[in-house]
Amino acid sequence: MSVQGHDARPYAFETAAAVLSSYLLVRAAQEPRWGWFAGYGLSLVLLGYLHMFGLVIIAAHALTLIPASRRGEGRRLTAGLAPRWLALRWLALRWLASVAGAAVLLIPLLWLGWLQRAGINWLKPPNWGTVTALGIGLGGTVTAFWLLAALAVLGAVRADWPDGARLRVARAAWAGRDDRLLTWLALPWLVLPPAFLMAVSLIFMPVYTITYVTFCLPALALLAGAGLAALARPVRLGALLIAAVLVLPAQQTARGPHEEGWLRAASALLERHERPGDAVYWLNSVPSWNIAYPDGFGRLRDISLGETAAQADRLVGPEATMPVINQRLRSVQRLWIIEMRTWQNPPATLALSPDFRIGEKLRAGNIRMWLYVRITPL
Repeated sequence: MSVQGHDARPYAFETAAAVLSSYLLVRAAQEPRWGWFAGYGLSLVLLGYLHMFGLVIIAAHALTLIPASRRGEGRRLTAGLAPRWLALRWLALRWLASVAGAAVLLIPLLWLGWLQRAGINWLKPPNWGTVTALGIGLGGTVTAFWLLAALAVLGAVRADWPDGARLRVARAAWAGRDDRLLTWLALPWLVLPPAFLMAVSLIFMPVYTITYVTFCLPALALLAGAGLAALARPVRLGALLIAAVLVLPAQQTARGPHEEGWLRAASALLERHERPGDAVYWLNSVPSWNIAYPDGFGRLRDISLGETAAQADRLVGPEATMPVINQRLRSVQRLWIIEMRTWQNPPATLALSPDFRIGEKLRAGNIRMWLYVRITPL
């Protein structure tokens, strides 16, 4: 979240809107007044205009609605007049009316999004590595993710009992009940959006990247917090301290010198080592940051590019197919392979001939650059 706010991207605001809509959903279910439902619908409009894929949370809210209604006035909507199923039906109708009203206001956005769907054709279909990257991205580090996941599981199976000795009477009144409103709110919120986007990516077209599910982070925080609350106080404090230590490296990275510093340094470093005619292959996808720092990056012949930005009518041109890239590679004497964060050089699909040797290994922050030089002249 700190990274998205630092980059002034919409995902931090989208996350705030997702939190607001989830809060208003719970209030509307517990106190089914039209004012709460109207606020909920408007929060969905705000969420959609901040980022369209945030609207996937509506599916998660559908699962939250029924258990949420058990905890407040929703169960008394028709008390003494009709069976419980009728009360739930009225809640569902009001929720559907809110969603439908939001959908009407979102029609221009959805239409423009469909017309501009080619703007995300740089996305790749997900695989098991994508799922692993999601877990690491949510936790900050691998170890931190497993600790947070364990706390989240504990929080998901824990009933929402009032805590503390002063609430002993209330706890006794709840004895025998299995209300898990927090679980029904947070678990679908955490799981459904990434699962849905990955499924669409595999079946229809790629629409998933981890930044598109940033708004699911509060759900993990809620479940992990519930897991901490379920522990005895000494164990709770110890687990909290361990979690803070484990996520510290990711927090230092987010709050320290960030991509723009690395990019500036990488561009200057590359400028000192490149030669006229050098080519570049960008791992993962053609980036946009090379435009901002042309002194080093802009002089390289990009064999990754399928179309220019002008031809594609977008900020960054799409990536060429691997057969085209490998064909271009035959005329390359010196090739720079550049990537950020993943460090998986070289890709198996890039057909480097045996006469290529590594000539330079450069690094600036999380950006790594390898120079491959053909030992036999072309």
